[in-house]
Amino acid sequence: MGTALPSRPAQALNLTRPDAVFALHRAYVEAGARLIVTNTIAAFDDEAACEAGVRLARKAAEHDVIVAGSLPAVPGRTPQSCQRQVRALAAADLLLVETVRSLAALRETVQAIRAVATIPIACTVSFDEDGRLEGRRAGDVAHDLSELGLAAFGYGCGFGPEQALLVMVEMRDAVPNAILIAKPSAGVRMTASPAALGRWAKAAVASGIQVIGACCGSTPAHIRAISEALIQ
Repeated sequence: MGTALPSRPAQALNLTRPDAVFALHRAYVEAGARLIVTNTIAAFDDEAACEAGVRLARKAAEHDVIVAGSLPAVPGRTPQSCQRQVRALAAADLLLVETVRSLAALRETVQAIRAVATIPIACTVSFDEDGRLEGRRAGDVAHDLSELGLAAFGYGCGFGPEQALLVMVEMRDAVPNAILIAKPSAGVRMTASPAALGRWAKAAVASGIQVIGACCGSTPAHIRAISEALIQ
């Protein structure tokens, strides 16, 4: 959600402009979101910003809206640094390790989380322009992710909804019993209108993807279009 906030660093707004963060969360909920993500992916060792991020998301969520605590998988990050962030996000319903670009870093992050918490873990992977991660095809990546015992995993950010659908079909074929997430970028490397995301969401669900959303560049209008398309 950080790209939709008015200034950088976005995570600082949890403390300096909580009204803006809360209002954006509410806008996503009112647009039909059933899961919202905390404004904490870049908070790293800022435990106060993480704790505030969860409080704001929880306050904005309705009783049946899931709150996911967002954190990165950064190569070279110490387990202690990760665990401080995990503890600060403990009031979330699950942890979402976002826009993963290194499977080794993801494994280290999952291991660090499980050393201090029993909260469910999900992740999204950011594939390159060729639909690969570290040179590996999406189906092979899906097999690796399925071995980590994650609650769900899939596609995040990347190169837009068309690529997301191709990648997710390959992941679905590789791991047909997994709970899969797809939340493509809507306005960083390429622009996708709300209407385009709505059409994509229907195709994604028809292809067997269970958790549908959007990443960088998306707005409440994109989520409303997705929600309305899936209700029809």
